Amino acid sequence: MLDKELIKQILGKRGTNLFRSIKDFHPKKISICKNGKCFTVDSTKLRSYKFWKGYMNDGGWEPGAFKIFDKFLDKDHSYIDIGSYVGPSVLYASQLTKHCFAIEPDPIAFQELKNNIELNKHLKPHITLSNYCISNSIGLTKLFVHAGKLEHGGGSGSSTIYRGYNNFWEVQTTTIPQFIQSLSITDCNFIKIDIEGAEFEVIPSMSDYLKNHKPTLLLEIHLTYVKDP
Repeated sequence: MLDKELIKQILGKRGTNLFRSIKDFHPKKISICKNGKCFTVDSTKLRSYKFWKGYMNDGGWEPGAFKIFDKFLDKDHSYIDIGSYVGPSVLYASQLTKHCFAIEPDPIAFQELKNNIELNKHLKPHITLSNYCISNSIGLTKLFVHAGKLEHGGGSGSSTIYRGYNNFWEVQTTTIPQFIQSLSITDCNFIKIDIEGAEFEVIPSMSDYLKNHKPTLLLEIHLTYVKDP
């Protein structure tokens, strides 16, 4: 295999740039069909393209989640998606439910999520987007991002649990009871939570709601992000 510096010397600056543009070429939109649920996503960013290509594989993004969505969601009830990222669960599960309330605090991921919803006119009326950070209190908190610069953020690992990251956004927080009350949600029977370790703070704060309403809970637990799991 040729050394990268040798390739640069052989091709020159213009040739190297052309080689990179060819290597990184990818479609700006991807149409996805999974288990009969079809939607379009924005793959302008190379990172997004790689994520959605992997998502399309049978063993790609969290294959067990789709079986759970298929079994527990129905057209008579709404569901809340906490930690929606760029829409891997929302774009699929919103087609199985009456309405989806999608929550994503990371501003870069939220914009990509919004772009993806805009590409799917058949799904847009059934999805409500919120840029809140679900927490155990109402106010402001730091959302840390694992990236060299904030503008490089938008990955799935943004978290309020401090993990030695230097970069963070200050985001608005709310609680699940307050969120549900503010949107007058009365028919929720399913909640998905994937919030990178903060679930250990959020779950106790919504215990009364869980006991009283007993929604199905799809919870991703991140033991590596807490001191005493």
